[in-house]
Amino acid sequence: MLRWYLNTEAWTPSSDEFEFLLNLINEEDQRQVRKFIHEADQKRALASRLLQRACVRLICKCSDSGVQIMRTKGGKPFTLNQKPKAAPNFNFNVSHEGDYTALAAEPYCLCGIDVAAPLRARRPSGKQSLHQIINTMKGQFHTLEWSCIQSYAQREDMMEDCFLRHWSLKEAYVKARGDGLGFEPLSRAAFTFEDDDSILARYATVAVDGVMLNGWRFEIQRLGDKHWVTVARGPPQDIVDAYGVFKSTFGQKHCDASAMQEHLHDTPPHFTEMNVCDLIPDDTLSAYDAVHHKGKL
Repeated sequence: MLRWYLNTEAWTPSSDEFEFLLNLINEEDQRQVRKFIHEADQKRALASRLLQRACVRLICKCSDSGVQIMRTKGGKPFTLNQKPKAAPNFNFNVSHEGDYTALAAEPYCLCGIDVAAPLRARRPSGKQSLHQIINTMKGQFHTLEWSCIQSYAQREDMMEDCFLRHWSLKEAYVKARGDGLGFEPLSRAAFTFEDDDSILARYATVAVDGVMLNGWRFEIQRLGDKHWVTVARGPPQDIVDAYGVFKSTFGQKHCDASAMQEHLHDTPPHFTEMNVCDLIPDDTLSAYDAVHHKGKL
């Protein structure tokens, strides 16, 4: 299991440094990064790809030029590289929003991650109140979830936290499955916190269309002071993969209930803060160091 994050808000690369790093990824990914208009979005997109490549190199023991990453129809990234025996279902997921870009990887379980940034950072000043922004999303929540969010209506900070936690859970779940936006409406999924504390609970479970999914578990925690991050883990047989390529990469496509519970209750590692130099191939470190320091002069 891996849990990594990069503070992309604090990362301020020079134009030469950014171009150097951009040239470490393939041409299609370069085009995708350049599609973003704002510098902050380009940084997050590049960081996401550097995290993915570093993860695949580490787990699959391959060279950077040998890294093979594709996406499901729903947008979930996965690798075609040979998986190690200790991680037959190695898969990973990334999320970037606000200050952070984060990655989670799992050896057996399906894996999804979502970072939720404060709504205040995205709200046009004076245009909409926090209540108004949250109310526009009402249709995406199950009635029980919405009731939970509204129970904090008199405390804006707590209401926002409750909203962000629920939203992050939903995003992490559909990203783990592989269908992403293809899962609709999101209100089909109703999340329950394991100790009934919607603000402080570390773990959650989900029912979809009224059926409890016992093979899924969700870990949610603070990332920094204001963000939330959720990691979703579930059974490999729940993959939604229209093309079938992602599914074909799994060495253990089914997991019985007892084994699944063991995997779900394995203690996950803490999130480790990464630096950009941690994410690039060893044989480029000297060249990167020269460009990096040149930009600081």
